[in-house]
Amino acid sequence: MNKRFLTVASVILTVSGLVFGANTADITQTGNDNDASIKQVAVNSTATQIQNGNSNTAIMEQVGWNWPGPVEAASKNESGYQKQVGSNNEATLNQWSNKNKGSNIGNQYQNGTGNTVYAQQYTIDSEVDQDQKGNNNEARSYQVGYRQYVKQYQEGNNNWANVDHQTGKPGVGNQIAEQRQIGNNNSSNIAQSGLTGVYDKNTVGNEAYVKQIGNRNYAGTGYWGDGNYGVTQQGKHNDASLVQNGNDNGSSPVLDCTGIDDWDPLDSYVMKGIQYQHGLRNEADIYILGSGNQTAQYQDGDDNYAELDIYGNLNQVKQVQLGDDKDSDIYIKGNRNQAGTYQNGGVNDATIYINGNRNNAYIYQQDGPNTGSIVQNGNDNNAMVSQNCS
Repeated sequence: MNKRFLTVASVILTVSGLVFGANTADITQTGNDNDASIKQVAVNSTATQIQNGNSNTAIMEQVGWNWPGPVEAASKNESGYQKQVGSNNEATLNQWSNKNKGSNIGNQYQNGTGNTVYAQQYTIDSEVDQDQKGNNNEARSYQVGYRQYVKQYQEGNNNWANVDHQTGKPGVGNQIAEQRQIGNNNSSNIAQSGLTGVYDKNTVGNEAYVKQIGNRNYAGTGYWGDGNYGVTQQGKHNDASLVQNGNDNGSSPVLDCTGIDDWDPLDSYVMKGIQYQHGLRNEADIYILGSGNQTAQYQDGDDNYAELDIYGNLNQVKQVQLGDDKDSDIYIKGNRNQAGTYQNGGVNDATIYINGNRNNAYIYQQDGPNTGSIVQNGNDNNAMVSQNCS
């Protein structure tokens, strides 16, 4: 039995017993092919795992007593921290609480190539921070409960980031998801939905922010079944933002939403300077400096505002707003871009900013209040945001 195994085993025995107190656990390993496991039960748990080397595995479990059984555990203030420096490492963090008694935080950091981090959190104040530097890394986060927050940061190439938010109780779920990727050929996905179904509308207060800096990055392939969601939200009070800085970037949301499959953002309405308004106190403004642009703005309802500014040539833009109290703004500086917004129902706000050439940007929103924004700086980018599919 080597020293590495003895060190890990002694820590496991110390922290995995049913000791209900202020738990603390620390594991530090240097070398390759190491395994570290920490399990803590009950109150005030804090744990740290640090590994330096390659092909290491770290597992941390902070759970309520008899989880997921009906027995209520005492309040817990879990923390949890995992750090791995090297390549081909894996880190897993599970924070599960009985009776909504957990105050989970959790931080995961990896520096190297071919690494994977995975975090699961159940109720109540869940907060995950996943930071990866290097290439060919993967970050995944899954949360069920209240007041969740996730931040995923990846710096490098060929990385994948995924956030799956679900609320565990109708009407409760103050979720926020942030993803930032710097590099090339990266992929990101964010899905915020209800627990009782893929398109359950119990979730409220959702926010999703994706920023990609580099070339040939992608935000989702648009199909729920294969785990690539793009930026897609269910429920009300949603806020989605997608920023692309670079060239040849792409994005698409869930495509099996009612209505979005049949929506052609640049259909026959797109003509030169078409504006149609039906209702009261609507305002539609178009300013174009260039040649060969095709535009259309259509509003049905009251107190809507649409603004379109184009500086360039051969751009195609359409804005359609139905219902009342909507705001849609599109700004384009460049040539041969395509942009469209569709808003239906309550108070929605859509903003598209394009600076470059041959970009495509679309926002599809239904019942509000929703806020969607797309920013593109570069060429040949594709972005789409959908909210409140049903």
